[in-house]
Amino acid sequence: MLAPSWCVPDHRPPAASSLRDVLLHLAVVPPPALVDEASALLRDLRAPAPARGGGVGRLLGRSRTTPAGPAPLDLLDPDLVLLPVTPLGNLTPRDARRLAAAVTAALAPLPRPVVRTHGGVALEPIGDDRVQVRLVGDEAGLRTVVSATLGAIEQVGIFCDRRVFRPLLPLARVNEATTEADLEAALAALDGPEGRPWAVDHVALLQRPADARTQPSRVVERIPVGAP
Repeated sequence: MLAPSWCVPDHRPPAASSLRDVLLHLAVVPPPALVDEASALLRDLRAPAPARGGGVGRLLGRSRTTPAGPAPLDLLDPDLVLLPVTPLGNLTPRDARRLAAAVTAALAPLPRPVVRTHGGVALEPIGDDRVQVRLVGDEAGLRTVVSATLGAIEQVGIFCDRRVFRPLLPLARVNEATTEADLEAALAALDGPEGRPWAVDHVALLQRPADARTQPSRVVERIPVGAP
């Protein structure tokens, strides 16, 4: 079943010439409002420090603001915030259709899990340079959706990596200016109130770009979870 909008971010269907063997992966795409809400918690972690003014300003009791330094974290473009399910490698259009049909059948009877953002992790596992927010709530239901997806893929003879999934959404990367205090502040911010509820209603089949670190994936097909 093809979704009303095919691609991110311009929502135009891929040209026929692009329907050859392509590098694909599966992920869950969060709603933009949820991403904006979670990312906002990591903005302005370092507030500009107030400093007393000199001269007339000092005599009048006015203060000035010391300019902020470099941003302590590099927020990800919202189109890069995905919940990875598994890479798939290069697939022909025929194999992609077989895979999508199998996953569609597997997800149709499942309820849609409702999750929220709350809490986070930084630099985990070792070598990961990201700050990520946790998904809480019906984690068992979310894992059931992922397990059913992976099982359907294996049934059609396509390899999948069951080690990829973790209930985390990446929000930012560290940079040369990031300090331990910045990471502590980021995790404290993510550990605040829970985010808005999100009913996970689809798994997306995506075309991986040449540079997945900086370029968004293209949605080939949105595979619904449960009945609309």
